Amino acid sequence: MYNSYINIKGEDMLKDLIFTGLGGALVFKEKIEEELKKLEEKGKIDTKDMKSFLESLEQKGKDSDAKFKEELKLTLTEYINQKRIALAVDMLTYSKLSISEISEKCGFSSQNYFTRVFKAYHKISPSEFRKHV
Repeated sequence: MYNSYINIKGEDMLKDLIFTGLGGALVFKEKIEEELKKLEEKGKIDTKDMKSFLESLEQKGKDSDAKFKEELKLTLTEYINQKRIALAVDMLTYSKLSISEISEKCGFSSQNYFTRVFKAYHKISPSEFRKHV
């Protein structure tokens, strides 16, 4: 099965990211910034501390990305896409779901993006893949 080709280190850590995508991380960052601004407005944190905290958080994210890439030899996006495509292959092979439904269930923002990523891995479209299994 295709899943056996994928290195599964860190799988639990990234399970939610696979389905929410990197957009989920951006929403999380924005939420933190919102909460810090509220604290600043209430006088519970000053601008210098807020900026320092955000810079520290950003650096930790960069360090985590570098460590992730070093350990898995993939970027976070590549890893997530591998997992999504592996899931899509299973669904294309064993389910009757439409390409659109599979795209959505695998966490892709659009069917066009799903098809583009799928082709990058398999050199054929998801519908062509399904015809050959």
